[in-house]
Amino acid sequence: MRAIFTLSQEALLNCPRVIKKDTIVLMLVTMLFMGFSVHAQLNVGDPGVTVDLSKLDADYPQMSRWANAGVRGGIPFITSFDKTSTVSSGRSAEINLAINALSGSLVEGEMGLLTIANGTYIIDASVQMMSNVSLIGESRDGVTFSITMTDGDAVSFNNVKNCGLYNLTIRGSWSEPKYDWNYSLDENREFTNSNVSVRLKSGTTDCWLDNVSIFNSANDPLRTPAHHNTFRNLIVDGCKRKAGGAEGYFFIQGRDNLITGCQITHLRHISLQGGNVEYNVLYDNDFRQEVSFHSGDNGNNLIEFNRITLPSDMPPIEAGETGPYPETENGKPIYFAIMGPWASMHDVSSHPNFVYRNDCKQFNHSFGSSTPWSNNDDVYYGPQIKGLTMQERIDNFPVYDKGVPVGSTLYAVNLEGGSSTDISVTEVSISLSSVSLNAGETVTLSETVLPENATNKLVTWSSDQSTIANVDSDGIITAISSGSTIITVTTIDGYKIATCAVTVTGESVPPTGGIYTETFTNMSISGAGTETYIGDYGFVWNVEGVGLGNGTIDGTNDIYFNRDITGVISNSIPGGISSLSVKCSHKTFALDGARTIELLVNGNVVGTLVKTVGNKEVYEFAVNDIDIAGDVVIAIRNATPADETNRNYPLEIDNITWTAYSVLSVNDYKFGYKPKIYPNPVSSQVTIDFLSTGTNKVEIFDLIGRSVYSSSTTDKYLTLNKNVFNGSGMYFIKIENDKKRHVEKIMVE
Repeated sequence: MRAIFTLSQEALLNCPRVIKKDTIVLMLVTMLFMGFSVHAQLNVGDPGVTVDLSKLDADYPQMSRWANAGVRGGIPFITSFDKTSTVSSGRSAEINLAINALSGSLVEGEMGLLTIANGTYIIDASVQMMSNVSLIGESRDGVTFSITMTDGDAVSFNNVKNCGLYNLTIRGSWSEPKYDWNYSLDENREFTNSNVSVRLKSGTTDCWLDNVSIFNSANDPLRTPAHHNTFRNLIVDGCKRKAGGAEGYFFIQGRDNLITGCQITHLRHISLQGGNVEYNVLYDNDFRQEVSFHSGDNGNNLIEFNRITLPSDMPPIEAGETGPYPETENGKPIYFAIMGPWASMHDVSSHPNFVYRNDCKQFNHSFGSSTPWSNNDDVYYGPQIKGLTMQERIDNFPVYDKGVPVGSTLYAVNLEGGSSTDISVTEVSISLSSVSLNAGETVTLSETVLPENATNKLVTWSSDQSTIANVDSDGIITAISSGSTIITVTTIDGYKIATCAVTVTGESVPPTGGIYTETFTNMSISGAGTETYIGDYGFVWNVEGVGLGNGTIDGTNDIYFNRDITGVISNSIPGGISSLSVKCSHKTFALDGARTIELLVNGNVVGTLVKTVGNKEVYEFAVNDIDIAGDVVIAIRNATPADETNRNYPLEIDNITWTAYSVLSVNDYKFGYKPKIYPNPVSSQVTIDFLSTGTNKVEIFDLIGRSVYSSSTTDKYLTLNKNVFNGSGMYFIKIENDKKRHVEKIMVE
């Protein structure tokens, strides 16, 4: 008799040691000679999982997008890595050194796997993941990352690709939480540690956590404003901070992520929240925690085939019963298995989300059905409104009138690895290989998938630098700011790619006098969450807090954030900084009392203010004589210390105004020396006649003070090719000669 042998990713992960690729091949060949046949049954999220075209339903056009959620191409099998190394002991520093060393050994196209031997590793600084380098524990229970940090991210995926964690445990080293659940009390913030166990920051794509346990987090066990990542077979249990202000979340803040096979409990929320949240898939999970569309998501997220159970000890406790702690008897929240926004400050989803084939049980209260949204003959959608009453929460996800999909699933994937009748994709191309645009312009790309009769011709589009140019699902590129990026089209079948190089010209012209103001006008976050957005003058800002559309400072977009939070931080801004001011308030429904505010430039505190005012007063935090040249990162932190009440003490801010500290100061224009610079505009070359010999120093700056060229010469003439400039536009040429100085504007065509 011939036996069927299934070699799954899970089986490989549970082997006591990492098995090398050649060993696996030898095992398979040996089994074939022994009469075994090999059956490639795939798991959700594996390489080779394809869209099941027979199940697509025209009434649900989101299905093809949902089927491609998560890591594009699947979480790599552990036999697919090209190079390996091992860490046997140490702390964060040793792990980071090993990651860097393995990364440095890779050539283009290779992937590295770092084995973490059984043991406990002290995480006292962020473990910084790097593209194409993954970590795997020798065994899930045998490898523990013990977090001792008091803020920051224990494991940080910062703008990286194609890397992940396999088979290990991440655990807070502090005492276990006193409170299993959130009771909406300040006591639920059991200590001040704001550490996040794992964060995938904006810009991170195609990364994963697989067979990872996260226990006893300080703040969030996972926070991810990133896109196209997979979280599979996680066990997440407990956190010490479950009070207000976006803490204690399994926090999905991006799009096209896949969460599958996970067990999650004892948090504040499993939250899908914010304007970037769309097309995420939560499939086949066991949650003893509600799923919340907390505030202002973009919709089109899928919740399917999950077991969602709210235990009897989860709030609220029924009238007359005694709670586990005296202080939990008042102000208890009322959880529902699926929740929309439930407070006036929250926003309803921009588009509906879809709920199907779930087994929901509510043992924690008797409002409505104890098994809501559990009829497999219905698809539910919502939220419809803010659930400010019990009945509104009960009715917030009604039955969708389109009925059940034709294939009895909205997550239409094929786990059989294709069939002999499928015609595979062999190639994809794009209508343009390169394109130049001005900021604000658009162009539509089209793809050609070969062969023409390929079974699955679906594709996805992405941009390497979405702050320069982004692309939508139809291949429409929108130019945003000056720079270059690569637009990539990827086939769902076979993971074939083609690229188009995009160059965007046209700057955000700096204001007169070099004074900038960030007004938060372009910030879209509403309610608690995080966001990366392009602000005034094209600068990129990252915010964490609560967005207000009609703030108390001047009635426009503001943001507030709690104590111990860096609520606003910029990406690199050229031109330096001379001074800064920001409008502040203690927020209308917050406590009076002192706030400590810090201004940080390039990570260093350059100004501090301690201010006590009433909660409706507006005041200014100003720092002068900063005088830092070059590129700078600006951040504002609510550094208010904790007190015996352990309150949030939120700080509301608006209108960050700063003066650039440019090398092109007013003194540069005071000398009468005027060499000849021609031609102007520049088409191919520019020549400088210094008028006399001697040592002449030449430096060229772009509009916002970045140096693009520097040299010294003793010749009377200097001719420069156009390629010394960073593209077309306006520049300044600065010339110094024997205590004389001249600056002249020049246009490059």
